[in-house]
Amino acid sequence: MELQYNTAAIKAILYNWKYKILLFVMLCMLLSVAVVYIMPKQYKSSTTVLPANPKVIDKNFLYGNNILELNSSYGMEEDLDRLLTTLRLSSNFSTLVDSFKLMQHYTIANNTTAKANAMEQLVQNSTITKTDNGAIQINIWDTNAELAANIANTLVSITEQKTNANNQSINAAYLTTLQQQLLQTKTQLQQLETNTDSAIVKDAQRKAYLAAIEKDAYTIAQLQTSINTKVPCLIVLEKAYSSQKADRPKLLYWLLITGIASSLFAIACIILYTYRRTA
Repeated sequence: MELQYNTAAIKAILYNWKYKILLFVMLCMLLSVAVVYIMPKQYKSSTTVLPANPKVIDKNFLYGNNILELNSSYGMEEDLDRLLTTLRLSSNFSTLVDSFKLMQHYTIANNTTAKANAMEQLVQNSTITKTDNGAIQINIWDTNAELAANIANTLVSITEQKTNANNQSINAAYLTTLQQQLLQTKTQLQQLETNTDSAIVKDAQRKAYLAAIEKDAYTIAQLQTSINTKVPCLIVLEKAYSSQKADRPKLLYWLLITGIASSLFAIACIILYTYRRTA
């Protein structure tokens, strides 16, 4: 009964104050509309990418019998995760801040933390996520619609260059190792005739060296082809473009939040005021 009494009492209090509560909520919502229109408009630009199939430049793909796998130009799930990680690297955001002079654009005070603050704001103004269709969507918001599109497209370009450079570096290092290994095997073959082993042993060693030389030479040719083959590491499904319509702030969103928050605040204040007055 105590709960019923309290509930009935609260209903009665709110009924008596209903017009004042409604007036307060309406005033808050009007204020919210004014603030939304005063706030700087932000434009959203999006680009959608997919990882390319790494086997396209893989030596086994170029020289092997993986015909069925060649039919797909897109990478697998692990390639998608790898690309997502690369896109989110802080070094990418650092490059973007410098390239587009975002410290000045964001009007950040020039001090020791200026670049870090600009990078943080750029991160807050961006999202890099997987889509339900297994792609990666990059969203950039900015008060300048053209700049937002340029930042999104440049992030893709930076990531592609970085990934290609990393792949080339790995292949080049492996190529150097194989070339040294091939040279060593050829030297061992030349020195074979000077040792005192029997003819049978020498013949077996010669065959082993020749087989190793042939294998290494073949692999070197594959690697050189891989290095010389310019294949993109990602595929752009949709390039970012300048939006003609502002995406932030969203008026309906702020009206809903303001309406709920102001209603709860008004109810709490009225109940507290009535309680203290009658206590």
